[in-house]
Amino acid sequence: MKKSSMSPAGRIVMIIISLIAFFICLSQLRRVYGVIYWLVLFNVVMWLANAVASTIILIRDYKRKKNSREEAK
Repeated sequence: MKKSSMSPAGRIVMIIISLIAFFICLSQLRRVYGVIYWLVLFNVVMWLANAVASTIILIRDYKRKKNSREEAK
């Protein structure tokens, strides 16, 4: 899997924007469908967990690179 070149702050902003879009979509789905709503909600929760975990890893790697650059000076 290719590493993301996006900065941690940019990645967090993208997650927030995506979440807002998901919840707007979900509020529309809930009126029309019942079971599909819960399937989509489960999918969003799994996606969110994955996004948060990968962002935490990205921030940790970013800090590690920053520290190693400072030690090299």
